[in-house]
Amino acid sequence: MTLSFGITLETKIGSRTEFEIEKLISNMSSCVPDTQERQLTHILTFAKSTSYTSADGLTVNNTCADGKAIVATDHPLRGSSLTYSTATGDPEFSVTALETVEKAAIETSYDNLGNVVNLEFDTIITTQNPTLVNAVNVLLNSTANTGDNKNSNVTNPYRSRFKHVVLPMLDTTADGQKDTSKTKAWGLCASKYTDITLLEQQGAKAMFEHDYDVETQTDLFVTTAMFGTGIITPKARRLCFPS
Repeated sequence: MTLSFGITLETKIGSRTEFEIEKLISNMSSCVPDTQERQLTHILTFAKSTSYTSADGLTVNNTCADGKAIVATDHPLRGSSLTYSTATGDPEFSVTALETVEKAAIETSYDNLGNVVNLEFDTIITTQNPTLVNAVNVLLNSTANTGDNKNSNVTNPYRSRFKHVVLPMLDTTADGQKDTSKTKAWGLCASKYTDITLLEQQGAKAMFEHDYDVETQTDLFVTTAMFGTGIITPKARRLCFPS
């Protein structure tokens, strides 16, 4: 990716203050990490698709190593005839929904030979939706049972059981705008088996360059980075996209 802009002499002596120019230059420093975060998160955002079109009009391959979308009902296992599903039915977050998704995740966790394995699903991910964030926080921090059968005399079995990770870009479109159809998105992950990867080309990490065009009396600023993203297996995550 490359982002560039020029500051002409007219800009310097015109309406732009020195502070505004410095701010423009400073904002470029966050361009690369912001883009990387968005593309890494969008692996999950577009988990039901094998590809999507980026803000630059490019087709992004979003398949796992088995050629399937992350959310699919028929993921194959390399050394077994069994298949497993990562589909959840997309329930809205609740204690009942969490129990259902967790149970299904446990029952469909296999190694490549078809043996049941314990992936230890220990993390809940959500968007920044305040209602959703608060519901997760209540569940994880209440001392009493907050489930469908609320009872102040019963200890909350989910207290501090999961980590909660908020992904601000989970409910965004490919060009980074808010996608209201995904504000309720949430999921369950096994953090020990993270396999979403950011690959930076060796020797070509984010660079910031400055040049000056004498002919046009323009300061040129360019930030460049070469990287790719990918996911190997969807085994360690179950995602829900309620309507």
